[in-house]
Amino acid sequence: MGLTGAPPAQLTLEDVPAGQAGSGSGLFNTVAQLAASAGVAVIGVIFFPLLEPRGYGAAFGVTIRVSLALLALTVAVSFLLPRRPPGARAAVPGA
Repeated sequence: MGLTGAPPAQLTLEDVPAGQAGSGSGLFNTVAQLAASAGVAVIGVIFFPLLEPRGYGAAFGVTIRVSLALLALTVAVSFLLPRRPPGARAAVPGA
């Protein structure tokens, strides 16, 4: 979680003005919690229908493969995020 949580927070919040830092942080945390909840719900929708006919091991195997595929997709899409030249920083008012 630490490897995946900190970089998006920095990228997302670095352009938020200092006076809006609380609102930006609250919005970021809310979206992160909603995304985590949606992820658990999606995996649950896949896991529980497979539990009865296939058993725990098979249901877990399918859901872990789906989870890994979604993780790979997320990593691939992360390379589409905008990049800044090395050393370029957002302007901080009053700094």
